[in-house]
Amino acid sequence: MSHSVTRHDGAAWLAAVGYLAEGGIVLAEQAGFAGTTDNRLLNLSYAVAVLAAAVALPAVTSHIGLRRKGAGWLGIIGSWLAQAGLVAMGVESGVAVVHEVTALGMLFVIGIVLSVAGLLVLAIGGAIAGAPRWLAVLPLLAVLAAAAGGDFGASIVSGALWVGVAWLIRSRTATATAPLLDAAGTS
Repeated sequence: MSHSVTRHDGAAWLAAVGYLAEGGIVLAEQAGFAGTTDNRLLNLSYAVAVLAAAVALPAVTSHIGLRRKGAGWLGIIGSWLAQAGLVAMGVESGVAVVHEVTALGMLFVIGIVLSVAGLLVLAIGGAIAGAPRWLAVLPLLAVLAAAAGGDFGASIVSGALWVGVAWLIRSRTATATAPLLDAAGTS
């Protein structure tokens, strides 16, 4: 298994952990555990989640097979837009870990718009290319769940969706590399 596939697989798992942590912190605070919501901890878990998701997106496009399919360029462009948006949100959240600042709030809004638009284009490109539709749409659902219900702990749903992405990346990688490993006698 190549190092880049392992890196992307690990990034998808890390995105899941970040979203699950963020959702868990919010739910703990709502359940009455005083002091569990530290804005820095929330911002850190969200920054980890979105930056890891940005690193994992190339594996999504690769495993969908967009580079091999004629209509795949649409999904690839969507992936690039989504990565830019995820990084923008990650930068804003990362800066907020170090210093409470509201001046970068617009960067976060731009990041959400780019992420949702890019992931929608990725999902459409995956559908047009006849790619595995679940893998193409899971990142979009994860961003929508976090954006719509992050204040209510819905990031746990995002984390679960990223677990699905990570599992699909891992299982597709294992399936794709198994014949090569068997042929080389290294399985």
